[in-house]
Amino acid sequence: MYADGRGSLRRFGALLCDGPLVVLKNKNEPWEVIPIQDGPNPCKTFAVMLPGEFWKGRSVASMIAIDKNGTKLGEAEGRQARGILHISPKEGAFSYLIGRNPITKYIMAYKPSQHYAVPGMRWGADFIPRDAVPGTIHWVIRDNEWHDFIVLPLCDLDAEYDRNASQLTVTLRSNFPEKIEYAISLGGDEKPQKTVSLKPDQKTSAVLTIEKPTQPGIRNIEVIATAKNAQNELTFSKSFTLTSEMAIRKYPFSEKFETGYAFRNGNRVPCDGKSGAYATRQDCTAGGVTKAGWGVHPPYVGGVGYTFMLSEPMQVPPGGNAQFAASVGIRDGGDVSDGITYKVIVVEGGKETEVTSVNHTARQWEPITADLSPWSGKTVRLLLVTDVGPNDNSSADWACWADLQLTGKERELISTLGETSAPNE
Repeated sequence: MYADGRGSLRRFGALLCDGPLVVLKNKNEPWEVIPIQDGPNPCKTFAVMLPGEFWKGRSVASMIAIDKNGTKLGEAEGRQARGILHISPKEGAFSYLIGRNPITKYIMAYKPSQHYAVPGMRWGADFIPRDAVPGTIHWVIRDNEWHDFIVLPLCDLDAEYDRNASQLTVTLRSNFPEKIEYAISLGGDEKPQKTVSLKPDQKTSAVLTIEKPTQPGIRNIEVIATAKNAQNELTFSKSFTLTSEMAIRKYPFSEKFETGYAFRNGNRVPCDGKSGAYATRQDCTAGGVTKAGWGVHPPYVGGVGYTFMLSEPMQVPPGGNAQFAASVGIRDGGDVSDGITYKVIVVEGGKETEVTSVNHTARQWEPITADLSPWSGKTVRLLLVTDVGPNDNSSADWACWADLQLTGKERELISTLGETSAPNE
């Protein structure tokens, strides 16, 4: 058996681990449990579910730690809870042999109704230390029996920034094992901006207003969640950085196109392999520079004309500061081309407006842009045209498009939110 928690304590059926764990199920021999220590996430906490023949009541057969050379280091300690055997790591051990006999170790087991806890939590006479590490197991002994608790942070918290409203949308999910009241605020607030009662694993969102940035700079923002009931007052905080800088804004742009061609003065039809016209996704090299993009060739069998790529409907960003930008070129190799004409046409309803046209002759990349501000806030489609050029000569017209994007025309103040620190509890 094999499982890998990749740095987080996770249950995988018969295995529980926070890193790579191998269990060799040897027939009629001791099972070998190997917590892998190499790599970025060594296995520190691990447990395995054993079949019934390994147990007698609440006792387990021998657990022997061995080193890499197979030398026995003595008995290992373990605790059974919730049907699986937790093995305490022994210094110098490479693996652990779990045998059916003789019975040598007594394992105390108890299954409390509560399985999860958060740092600093009190309930009844029990207490989880504030420095308990989330993602580990904390053991409490009561009446000579062990209680196992998976430690979780008080809550899972994230935030998104709305630049238009200058607001943070905070998403919080409670990990506290019972219903509790949360107060959500920003560092420096005199009172919470939202108070809500949450059950375990229940989510809520809070919209917190912050001062809108007016100039470039960096602002540290602390989001605080305080949970309170009769026995507990626990705080969880997470720090973010709001970075504001003058930059060109980039918008989502889909490269899903309808492709086809048209002979000169003819109708547009889909690419069919008959005319030599094509438009396909591929790596293109122009002037020795390779880019991921579109390899395109205008029609040349049965006539000449152009190949087109028609975008999906898209909304032009409002504000009058949007443009389409790309790189065009002629791919290396082949004969000399007399040039290729690249056009960007805006299609709005049944109307087509040519926005830009470039006749490109060199085997290198060249930028092309199209001002979309006249269609600000409107839904349009872009028609990208690759034409043989004014001489109707299609020889070596190995065209290429790359770096297709929807951007702003001018720099503007852009604010982005990033996480800056590990959560504090």
